[in-house]
Amino acid sequence: MVEELSVQSANEGTQYLLDALAGSSIKRFVLTASIGVFFDPDFSSIFDETTVYDHNTWNPIESIDPRKHIPSYAYIASKITSEKLFCNAAEKYPRIDFTVIMPSSVYSWYLKDHPIPQNTDEPNVNQFLYQLIRPNDASFPNYPLADLVHNRDVAKAHVRALTAPALPQGQKKRLIVSGGYMTRADMIAFLKVPETVVKLSARGRDIIGRSPPVTTAPRQSLFRLDASLTESVMGMKKENNVSWQEILLELFPAMMDWEKEHSQSL
Repeated sequence: MVEELSVQSANEGTQYLLDALAGSSIKRFVLTASIGVFFDPDFSSIFDETTVYDHNTWNPIESIDPRKHIPSYAYIASKITSEKLFCNAAEKYPRIDFTVIMPSSVYSWYLKDHPIPQNTDEPNVNQFLYQLIRPNDASFPNYPLADLVHNRDVAKAHVRALTAPALPQGQKKRLIVSGGYMTRADMIAFLKVPETVVKLSARGRDIIGRSPPVTTAPRQSLFRLDASLTESVMGMKKENNVSWQEILLELFPAMMDWEKEHSQSL
């Protein structure tokens, strides 16, 4: 039932906003989507190293019965069907510049004024990194996506989309935003680098002592993202985005600070 409502509310919410365009003076419309719209229901292509997703990739799905799919795919389906409503509107209103921002997995700690999670179920995708350092029962999460991005770069993409040039008629402005690809082995190796150890130790943090052995890591996605359109339209190069190493150095100490204040919820 929850999955059904997820798809229904996403579609109805998107359509409500699109309906408001009629007779309006709006010149630009930016939709937050996800790279998840590229994935097939069985997720098989994400484990194929020859798979490359770019702005031309479309999932063939038009509608979905959420009861026949796992919850995570019901979420993805809501993104797919909402984006297709968006693209239909782009055909209907050629005077409006439509842009779809498609981030990979979004990580970062919370802004100062944002409500801080009260338990380990609330940190959204951040919980997959915290699981790696949970005291006493650290383990690799069964979360396969290896591409990640900092929310600062996702926000930057949205802002730049408000002034980015329109593409020639008929071309869809679907912009992938990613900070890079991080394997579990890469992450554990980075945490063991002396410079990293020093930085974390300066904040009183010992993460290596908590981390599970990399040999226990489940398989990760192998696809690659081609964000060349994002670079050409908005000047955002992947190598200039916040790196996965910087994301780890931000998140792990913040998570360990958080657990000190919320030990009762662990």
